[in-house]
Order: sequence, then structure tokens, then C-alpha cells
Amino acid sequence: MIELEVLRLRSPGGPGLRTRPHRPGTAAEPAIAMRVELRRARTSDARAVADLIAPWAAAGVMLPKTPRQLRDAADDTIVAERGGEVVGSVGLRRIDDVTAEVVGLVVSDAAQGTGTGGRLLDAVLDEAAARGHTRIFALTLQPGFFARAGFREGRVTEVPEKIRLDCARCPRRVGCRERMMILERE
Repeated sequence: MIELEVLRLRSPGGPGLRTRPHRPGTAAEPAIAMRVELRRARTSDARAVADLIAPWAAAGVMLPKTPRQLRDAADDTIVAERGGEVVGSVGLRRIDDVTAEVVGLVVSDAAQGTGTGGRLLDAVLDEAAARGHTRIFALTLQPGFFARAGFREGRVTEVPEKIRLDCARCPRRVGCRERMMILERE
């Protein structure tokens, strides 16, 4: 289990989140300590993950996922949980022995800015390495996030398997705005 401790700070302008080291016994009002734990998804998490993805899909930022699709992918998914609530998720999709795709990286509004997305990405990259994948990619509208993690911008044609498996059938293929980000490891 991976743990991230974050403090929610109240401010005159409204609530805000700041990542801060936590010293046990020192959390005083108005700060409320929140622990975010990363773990392998369970099939029972599918509805919560679908609910996290839904508003982003409605806004055209992510592709929608059904609970059934998410249940089927639970073994390849890591979730972030805080207080029994799923606040983030990311999946790893095997393309071939060398290549894997980071899919469905999502963090709830309440966990935005807490480092949860970075922790999820780190965890899925560790999983990719453990499975022997040395080429990892993501199609994203947030290329800067992936660039900070060492990904470089590429072209979708560098991963022809993705075109064959998904892009050719994608309803958004015409006018797709997603950027290909690739991480190559040895």
C-alpha cells in the first residue's frame, strides 16, 4: 500500500489543497489530514471509477467507460482511495510484450493538486516495468503532465498498434486533439 498524506487548508477565499509534510500529532485546526492510499482496483470499484470519468467524458476530455469495461480491466487498474472513497484511477493496457498504454488517468476534483495524479502515474509506470514493458505511451490532452514525468511528445504513427486497436474505430478520430506522449526505458 502506498500512502500520500495531504492537508486540506481552509482559507478566506475558500478551501484549497496544499501538499505538506505531516508530522504526527501536529495537525491543528483548521487543517484536516487526509490519507490517500493507492491499491489494485477491485471489481467493486468499477461504478466509482466510472463516476469519476463521466464528467470528463461529458466535457470531451476523456472517452467514456462503462462499469463493465472497468470491471473487466480491474486487474490492470490502480485506484487512489481516501477515507473509503475512490478519488483517482489509472490503468495499464498491454499492447505487446514491449509496449503498454497508460489509460484512464483521472483524479477527483477534491484530490486535484494533491500529487495524487503523479502518484498514480508513478505506480502504473512501476507496474509497466515489473511486466517488462519498456515503451509506455499515453494519448492525452495534458501533455505537460506527462512531460514532467519524462515522456516526450511523439506521433501516433510511432505506435501503429494503437491505430489498429483503437484509433481506427474511435468516434473522435476525425479532429482528435489528443497528443501522443511516449516514455522509452531500457
